[in-house]
Amino acid sequence: MRGRKIGKTAILRLAGLSLFGIFSISVAWEYGLEQLVGPLLGIEGEKESLRDHWEYVVTSTVLAGVALILPTMALLRGSRERAQVVERLRESEQRLRGIVENSPAGISLKDADGRYLMVNGQFEKLAGLSRDDIKGKKSDKIFPEDFARSGVDHDREVLRSGQASTREESLDVAGRAHSFLTVKFPITDAGGKVVAIGAIHTDITERKRVEEQTLRSNARLEQEALELEETMEYLAHARDQAEAADRAKSEFLAMMSHELRTPLNAVIGFSEIMKTEALGPIGSARYREFADDIHASGQHLLDLINDILDLSKIESGKSRLCEEEIEIVKLVDSVVTLVRESARENAIEIELDHAADLPDMLADRRKLKQILANLLSNGIKFTPAGGKVSLRSWFDADSGHVFQVADTGIGIALEDIPKALAPFQQIDSKLSREHAGTGLGLPLTKALVELHGGTLDIQSEVGVGTTVTLRFPPNRMIESMRIRSPASRSD
Repeated sequence: MRGRKIGKTAILRLAGLSLFGIFSISVAWEYGLEQLVGPLLGIEGEKESLRDHWEYVVTSTVLAGVALILPTMALLRGSRERAQVVERLRESEQRLRGIVENSPAGISLKDADGRYLMVNGQFEKLAGLSRDDIKGKKSDKIFPEDFARSGVDHDREVLRSGQASTREESLDVAGRAHSFLTVKFPITDAGGKVVAIGAIHTDITERKRVEEQTLRSNARLEQEALELEETMEYLAHARDQAEAADRAKSEFLAMMSHELRTPLNAVIGFSEIMKTEALGPIGSARYREFADDIHASGQHLLDLINDILDLSKIESGKSRLCEEEIEIVKLVDSVVTLVRESARENAIEIELDHAADLPDMLADRRKLKQILANLLSNGIKFTPAGGKVSLRSWFDADSGHVFQVADTGIGIALEDIPKALAPFQQIDSKLSREHAGTGLGLPLTKALVELHGGTLDIQSEVGVGTTVTLRFPPNRMIESMRIRSPASRSD
């Protein structure tokens, strides 16, 4: 705005001076110059009226003023436009310089002979010198020999091809190895001749480190994948072997079951006849004792074989449930009848507690009976004389049918509970050593409960007793037809 005001003032002054000068010359011509110069020049003025004369003078003055002012204005306008162009160029140069100076990459400009013309601040850090020490010098005066030689070769490639070129370079900066991605490009004059070479050096040290880490990680992952594949193949082979061994075990147990049960049934049957003297007196009382021992041992061995076969079938997935509607109270009473004599002989009290209106349950009758009988027998076995074993049963919508067998026996240490649930394991205690067993009772019971979709939980304290809780899922509850109203039956 200031430049524009000054330009207008100058124009007005020049125009005023021009008009005044033209007017003055016209007046001087009229009143003296015409008489003096006219005859010499062969000019003779024509006599006109005073009015016409002054109109001529004024018109001439105005035309002369216009003729002077228009070129002057054109000159002033051209000068102002040139000043604006120069200002824009200066601003553009400042912006470009700001970009170059603040660039994270090192930027340099060389002439065709390889001398540095311009560098930015980042290039100063790269070279370890100030720009005043760099300008006018070649690369071999600034950088190590290998780096300088590589740079000169790169320059020659750009000069020869006239095209931009990219290379990776390595240089120690402040005592640490750095990798650079260098892009060099030609700068040409109006005739297309390469007069300078520009270069941009981008530090890619961190990127290279990440790439190397990625490559190492990929190699490690490939190795781990290979090892995993080998492990999977090994596990698949081991699984096949285990399945083959399981099939062989099942076939062996099935064969042994048949081979052992046949003679055992004969031993048990004959010992039963001898024990009861069904065919007449056997004479000596010692023979009767022997017959009792033979019968008890045979029955124990048969029970053991049955337990092993049952557990084997469950583990191999071959055991199936024969489900039916079971009236819980009647089933519990029948189980207690089985163990009542054993409890009486060991002076153990059996206590029953049934919830009112206990619903019927869908389950395998023989297996459920086996579950409860095993738990009650264990409680009786490991409870000293004078103790008590209780069986409670109830139902709720969340837990389903719940059975709880509690005793006042020797108890189990917390760390021994997993051992008690493992097949063929027995807890080392005085009372447990007094009662021989295979350690299949609790594992078989747990497996049978889980076969029904239920859970088994043991809570115990040494010297206080053990509580085993069985929970069967609510979907095994049956609304018994016995307790439905006539209206509900009609539905």
